[in-house]
Amino acid sequence: MKSIFNAAVLGAISLFTLPVVGWAQQQASLEQPGLYPANLFVSNDVLSGSLYQVRPSGSCDGLGVTYWIDASDGTTYEAVGTPMLYQRIAEINAIATLRKMDSGEQFANSLGNGAKNTVTAVGKTLSNPGEAIASVPKGVSKFFGSLGESLKGGSSKYEDKAYSNVLGASKAKRQLAVQLGVNPYSTNQTFQDELNRVAWSEAGGTLTVHLATSAIPAGAGLALNMNRTAQAEVVENDPKQLDIINRKKLLKIGVSHETADLLIKHPWYSPMHRTAITEALISLGAGRGQDVFLQVASRATNEVDANYFQQVAQLIEKYNMAISPVRSLMRTGRTVSFYDARGTWVVPVPFDYCLWTSSVRDRAEDLFAKRKAGEQLVIYTTGALSDRARQACARRQVKVIDRVSLE
Repeated sequence: MKSIFNAAVLGAISLFTLPVVGWAQQQASLEQPGLYPANLFVSNDVLSGSLYQVRPSGSCDGLGVTYWIDASDGTTYEAVGTPMLYQRIAEINAIATLRKMDSGEQFANSLGNGAKNTVTAVGKTLSNPGEAIASVPKGVSKFFGSLGESLKGGSSKYEDKAYSNVLGASKAKRQLAVQLGVNPYSTNQTFQDELNRVAWSEAGGTLTVHLATSAIPAGAGLALNMNRTAQAEVVENDPKQLDIINRKKLLKIGVSHETADLLIKHPWYSPMHRTAITEALISLGAGRGQDVFLQVASRATNEVDANYFQQVAQLIEKYNMAISPVRSLMRTGRTVSFYDARGTWVVPVPFDYCLWTSSVRDRAEDLFAKRKAGEQLVIYTTGALSDRARQACARRQVKVIDRVSLE
């Protein structure tokens, strides 16, 4: 009788201890957000150059990485996400090139007194495009989860309103930036200041531009992920003209005027964002659910969010072109996914580096639970996964296509 009692007690204990042991093992297999070597996320040849040094550690929250860049002129930049790292590196090199192109004296002598007064006035009224970008979380860490609040329109926060079309300097700015492989609507104020100065001089007729971009290091070219046709449109058209062009393209594939304006009038999408997203969406052909994408993308509340949705759109375009036609876009939580022509469910997620943290596990498990019986699920990403994250996907028979280039 005693032995039966003991066996019963041990059995009851085991019912409680086994879940605890399982939970403990699961916790032990999780990774922690924090500082990691920067060369885990990007190659060493990107981390240093003659004009800058990326600090040895980057902060990974489980999906996104924040870097710090020390430029040789004493400026320190924070880059939220690997794409922004490439952008800031390209801008540091561009700043140095622009500083060599024109002297302050030459600039001053190239303009009459009236024009110089205009420049002074503009200098006082240009807004800092980098302000109010500090909300957390951002980008992939914000949208690869559950539903959030929407944000509606207004004019772009990236445009120098007082500067537009004065002496042709607005077009000169766009041309200079694109020649340097850098976004003319960047929020880097130091870059904008140098770009303004040189563009004024060129618009005044005193400067012939010959740019040498060979000094820009490997990887920095990722700062401008647009085809040549789209780049030409950005250079040739001022923001308002570009909005008209992009709106017409979206209307042509069946997007309503109201839905198109969720992108066109959104304050956190620059003309570059709008053009890249439009080009990606129209490449799918009409009737692929582009309206769903634009409705979800309207929830961006900062520059990093806008970058995220541009990359999502470009991942969708890349998959459609390189792997299988996109059949239909659909809303998945705060972001979008799609079915391809073969019936595969694809989730395009432009993260930097995926650690198997508790937060990522919870988000992933929620996603895995939505998969239909027998359905193939593909994670399609620009980033890389840790061994633990990759193993977790493999155990659930989720296919991962990583390190997708958007060039």
